[in-house]
Amino acid sequence: MSLIYDGCMEAVVRAPAMFIFRFSPTKSFHSLPSLSFLPQLSSRSIISSSKVLSHRSISHRSHSRAMAVGSQTNMIVDTSAKGAESLFRMAVRSMEKVYLDRNPTAKAVLDLVLSVDGNQICYDHFAFRTFGAVIKKYVKNLGNANRYAALASTLGCLTWETPSYSDYQQLARESEYAAWTLVNGFTVNHVTISVHRLKSQIGNIKSLNHFINEQGFKLNSEGGILKVSPDGLLLQSSTVADSTIFNFSDGVSEPVPCSYIEFAERLVLPQYTKLTNEEIKEFHRRDGFEVGNADKIFESTSMDQITRKAA
Repeated sequence: MSLIYDGCMEAVVRAPAMFIFRFSPTKSFHSLPSLSFLPQLSSRSIISSSKVLSHRSISHRSHSRAMAVGSQTNMIVDTSAKGAESLFRMAVRSMEKVYLDRNPTAKAVLDLVLSVDGNQICYDHFAFRTFGAVIKKYVKNLGNANRYAALASTLGCLTWETPSYSDYQQLARESEYAAWTLVNGFTVNHVTISVHRLKSQIGNIKSLNHFINEQGFKLNSEGGILKVSPDGLLLQSSTVADSTIFNFSDGVSEPVPCSYIEFAERLVLPQYTKLTNEEIKEFHRRDGFEVGNADKIFESTSMDQITRKAA
């Protein structure tokens, strides 16, 4: 058998303006801007996103201005952008539905936060996992299938043939991270709640972690529950991934890890600490990601975390 693995990458979608989901009575999008995939430069590392343009809940009019940044025609938005944005909204909604349908913990946590904080949640980013090298047996006949990774994510399907359990076990011994990708494909690995956008008493990450833990949800303990960047301005935590039964091609049905939900609090940069709460926008806060934090967050799908008993 030719099963070759050299590494995986995380692809992050972070908005140039914060994107918001309203959940009452049905999910709808408010001021969802265009997003771009941010592929990693190296295995298991995160690169910084572009600067966030706006923090406030943006009206359609101001959103149109944001979409037009960089235009050479008096900031006029091409009408095709509206159609593209509508398609993008539907695609992300489908990705989110697949994610929530497969991950009851993530859905329960979102519902719990909404019950305390109102009918609006802001996502900091979506994250996906991709193969950074060749797993020869499964990708040699893909052709152009990987061009449809986004479509596969909206449908919750693989772009390669269903793997065998023996191959999954072999790959997991080399990398649980890659094995996750083999069975989950391009589905959303996690979404991240923007904690500093919450309005209630759980609007800081320590309070949120305590609240979620009290409700019986298991948080990723790798490196401590709270992951802090070296500058102290990016605070992150996450739940432990759910598991689901996967039907392998050789007739074996076994539980495999699914996805999880992350929480991120971006503190105000030192040069802006004198601003009032009303004056603070998203671009006044710490941007980007930290490799050290990310490596610990990634462990949310590891068997060590999944089988660990809750504290």
